Amino acid sequence: VSWTVGTSAGTNTLRASTGGGGGGPFATFTATGVAQTNVSPTQSTVVATTGTITACSSSCSAGSTASTITVTVRDGFGNPIPNAAVTVAATGTNNGFSSSSGTANGSGVFTTVFNSTKAEAKSISATGDGGSGVIPISQTAPVTVNAASPASIAVNGGNSQTARVGTAILTDPSVLVRDAFLNPVPNVTVTFSVTAGGGSATAPTTPLTNASGIATVGGFTLGGTNADDATGRMSNTMSASASGAGSTSFTEFGIYTWSSDVSPVFASTCSSCHSLTYSAIVGVPSSCGGWNYVVAGNAALSYVYTKMAGTPACGGNPMPPPGGSTAANLKIVRAWINNGALNN
Repeated sequence: VSWTVGTSAGTNTLRASTGGGGGGPFATFTATGVAQTNVSPTQSTVVATTGTITACSSSCSAGSTASTITVTVRDGFGNPIPNAAVTVAATGTNNGFSSSSGTANGSGVFTTVFNSTKAEAKSISATGDGGSGVIPISQTAPVTVNAASPASIAVNGGNSQTARVGTAILTDPSVLVRDAFLNPVPNVTVTFSVTAGGGSATAPTTPLTNASGIATVGGFTLGGTNADDATGRMSNTMSASASGAGSTSFTEFGIYTWSSDVSPVFASTCSSCHSLTYSAIVGVPSSCGGWNYVVAGNAALSYVYTKMAGTPACGGNPMPPPGGSTAANLKIVRAWINNGALNN
């Protein structure tokens, strides 16, 4: 008589009757069925206990900054294969396992702990070898790694721009917030505030970082309260800060223009005596020998400016008389000339 054991691993029992008609006495036979050594790619499983974790490099905790991965190796009948060799892997970069390979226990189970410093979606896979060759397991376990807490903030865009005083710069200032592993951190409140120069910020001034870790202020209108530098610019500064990330700053530069600032000054203070059009003064010799009315880039050598300052190069009356221009008007003309006396 032949006897084929069942598909489940474990004890199988066969009872045979020695009497006619199925009556006793009986003889009992036992046989132990063991799992096949061929790993089934579809019966075996890969499971992540925690599907979403936070980026971590060391001393990571399962359930928050790490995920326990359980691989169960089975044969084609669903029987666990004990002592199977298991290897695990993950997609993406900067990944770590407490053990990337090992041996399944008597129940066909291998466990390891997964962590990563790279915020991204991961897929955990495994292979099993019960003795008949390495077989990739069909099931994979998804794990999403989120960025850790904010650790740094840096200028992303919109720094070191130039615009006319009283107008907004072209590109709104933006910052990038990252964690200790340089992952962009979303949903972080960033506070933008003007710190010098007399400008103003446009709402939103406390935006949240987007999915790329970037926060952008609504706008930055430049002021002219700071002193003009050697190139006729007035610096304006804005800070950006986020809790845990520190702060960074932007420096923009306000300028005065011919059409909107300098020409109106001449029209209101000098037009009764002079016709100071752009083409009549920039690079044009004056009645004072060796002096041009306006020398682009150098207010100190511009005849018009010396007269407005009350110190005419060749003597005579200041402009306008009797004492010359106001400090505010002098600043506008000086800054414009030192910035290149542009026809803007």
